[in-house]
Amino acid sequence: MRKFRIGEFTILPFDTKHGVSGSLGFFIQHKNNNILFFTDTLYLPYKFKDITNILGEINYSESILNEKLELGHITQLQANRTVSTHMSLETFLDFCRANDLSHCNNIVLLHLSSSNSNAEQFKKIVCEATGKNVLVADKNMIISLDSMPF
Repeated sequence: MRKFRIGEFTILPFDTKHGVSGSLGFFIQHKNNNILFFTDTLYLPYKFKDITNILGEINYSESILNEKLELGHITQLQANRTVSTHMSLETFLDFCRANDLSHCNNIVLLHLSSSNSNAEQFKKIVCEATGKNVLVADKNMIISLDSMPF
């Protein structure tokens, strides 16, 4: 993938690991703001410089998924599909540790599973691990760039 420009924005698309071709994430640069956006990926094998905001998928927790599986609330097939196509909380935390987040202002958690996640717990864990402002997006959330503190 090649980066391209739209007005004052430089956009670098990158492949994500979702099990289908054409699934992309984006690193969007505009002046002093560098926004990393990704969903529908198992993991991100990339490192990004000077990230100021992250909007990314944290779909499930390994412990919640394993508990649901043990209780018979989901099948092994459902669990396998989730872990082979979506990012876990644990994998996202590994990604955060592997990247320099010293310039990061906000992390917005996207695409949480309705049954294999806990929004408040995820928000708390990511905030404690990164020291960053963390928001959890839901289907009713509209993010205005004017309201973001960057």
